[in-house]
Amino acid sequence: MRPSRHDDIRATLLRASDGLTAKEIGIKMDADCFAIRRAIPHIYGVYIDRWVSPAKQGTYAAVYMCVPIPKNTPRPKK
Repeated sequence: MRPSRHDDIRATLLRASDGLTAKEIGIKMDADCFAIRRAIPHIYGVYIDRWVSPAKQGTYAAVYMCVPIPKNTPRPKK
């Protein structure tokens, strides 16, 4: 079984203040962008912020952002 890249993808997105496309994440991590696209829907706190039009006409690329997870979250009271 191969190791999960979820934490690495989250860390990469948290460092990018304006978000990244799957291709940009793959370049920064030296990973296959198709593997990044497959993993992103399964990562907690990652969402599509906006769509941008890359070089190809008629296609759009999602720009992903990540929500920082708080270190200490108190349990809700009844």
